[in-house]
Amino acid sequence: MAININATFNSFVDFAMQKTDAGKGKAIARVSGEANVNDAGPLQGRTIKAAKGDWVGIGIGRLKSLKNANNVARDLFRKAVSDMFGGEDHIPESVRNAMKMEDYGKGKPLTARRIMAVNAAVEAELKKNVAEMTRGCTKSELAAIDKAADIYSREMGVSKPMALNEVAKPGTKANRLLNYDGRFLESDANFRNGMRLLDTFETWFKDVRAELEKKPEERNYEGMGKTLHSGDLSCFSEKSRLGFEKFLFESIAHDPAFNLKETDAHRLFGMENNVATHFIGRNLHQACAQSVAQIPFEKRNTFYKAVTMFFPIVNNADEAKKTPRERGEPYDTKFVVARVLRNLEKISELEANGNLTFKNLAKLCVPELPEDSEFGFREVGDALTKAVDDVSTVLLKKFNGQPSVEYANILGTTLNIMQETGCTMEEAIESAETGKSIPLPPYQASGTLNMDAFDGTTREARRQLSSDLVRPYGYFDSKTDQSLSNANLPFTFNLPGEEPITTDAKDKTAEGQKKIDALLDKIEALCGKVHPAQASSVMTIVSQSGLGTLRGGLTNYGIQSNEHSPCDFTLSKDAETGDVTIKYSSPEGLPFKFEWTATVRNDGYVSTTPFQFSRDEAA
Repeated sequence: MAININATFNSFVDFAMQKTDAGKGKAIARVSGEANVNDAGPLQGRTIKAAKGDWVGIGIGRLKSLKNANNVARDLFRKAVSDMFGGEDHIPESVRNAMKMEDYGKGKPLTARRIMAVNAAVEAELKKNVAEMTRGCTKSELAAIDKAADIYSREMGVSKPMALNEVAKPGTKANRLLNYDGRFLESDANFRNGMRLLDTFETWFKDVRAELEKKPEERNYEGMGKTLHSGDLSCFSEKSRLGFEKFLFESIAHDPAFNLKETDAHRLFGMENNVATHFIGRNLHQACAQSVAQIPFEKRNTFYKAVTMFFPIVNNADEAKKTPRERGEPYDTKFVVARVLRNLEKISELEANGNLTFKNLAKLCVPELPEDSEFGFREVGDALTKAVDDVSTVLLKKFNGQPSVEYANILGTTLNIMQETGCTMEEAIESAETGKSIPLPPYQASGTLNMDAFDGTTREARRQLSSDLVRPYGYFDSKTDQSLSNANLPFTFNLPGEEPITTDAKDKTAEGQKKIDALLDKIEALCGKVHPAQASSVMTIVSQSGLGTLRGGLTNYGIQSNEHSPCDFTLSKDAETGDVTIKYSSPEGLPFKFEWTATVRNDGYVSTTPFQFSRDEAA
């Protein structure tokens, strides 16, 4: 966090008022004006000046001279300004001029005039930074940043430009609280508690991770309870910390049941008390983090509760050693998630009426069980697992026990449809064989983002798209035996005001990588650096992990992708809302056409239109 000059001046005052030699009562400096600057605003009229003959206690010895005392104060000031900009070499020229760097080492006192000149230069630079960071923000976003900066300014005792700089900078605590929104921006007290809770969470997260890295018999479960019995170490990696934080704090921000004044980290974040921790800590978010991010806050805790009913907390270490199947849990998490999403509205009604029990949930989500079933936990888990396991058995019978390319295609398509839509095995097989479309459930994302992608940067999304664009692409038409797998069709990106950018998987040169890097930069610039979540979503849904809509849609028409799927993309941005829309369309030279669109909001939320397909009769 940037160090603010007023707070630094306070440290000068504290430093100046230190007593030395136990009872001599001699101060190291004389400070004109009021010592407390928190309520007095700027630093007008104040001078830090050493008093000749006074002793200086700085923990490393005593300095008796006026010159040395002045140097100590001014060196502290230089360090404070240097830290603001990430090191002395990065201090902007305008600030260096105001500081009169050439005067350092000459023993001159630090005057109010000098402090005010530096303060003005720093604030001017910060205003430039804020303008750059907020480029691309909508009016509503700018209003939210301004509101958060007002609160931050009051809470931290810093100037408005400094507060704006801190709130607008992606990844800072203030910026994260702004994005979590909800109660954190309702009052100064809530904001202050939110900042404290961010620190509390980070400490708790590291403590849990440290214990999970130990052998089970060496772990200290006291105070952490079942978190360590059920926790998945991969969820507690440093790379996933900000993603973990995002989902927890969005729940806290929008759920009044959480006490923002709470000081016990386990009561706030522990698995027994926080259903979001249970969901994420058990690694149940795997392959559906993007879907979770799209679920409205008021429905997200209901979703967590429903999914985790199928995956209860493991009560002891011995139970934790068993496999999910041995415990009676369904092993296909994404299938369960799709079932819950498909029935989320009815599940919400159950919860609103106080009827969200495991039995009622199972009746909704597991139609494979008969009405007279007991709906016991193991019975339900076995039914969901069997629904997936039976696909290969049923299809082999249809193919007289003889595996073939067509069998493999239909098998893979059926399992994909079940995972994406939450439909029954019979519905999925019919869809795979006939092309009958089954709509995705609400909030089911076609793209896949893991926890690493929610770190407030585009790092993971850039890596993913970059690696995809250097692989060969093609199609195979299983209904006509027409192979397009050797086409090595390129990706073409059409961005506003830019020449089309075409990537060639065969181009492995440095120039080819340079073109890909330039494309990634242009996508990030289109979204604006202040919108890393939006840029990450855009990069992800134009990469292979985001083309599930394409592969699923083509499969319904007997067309398989050969590992990867070529596509043309046309990107546009709404000037008012900041939404980025991507139009997906078929490359030239194919005997069929496809099209659909996806719209990505500033917060990374993705919505799509239906997939459209037609054969080119002239081809």
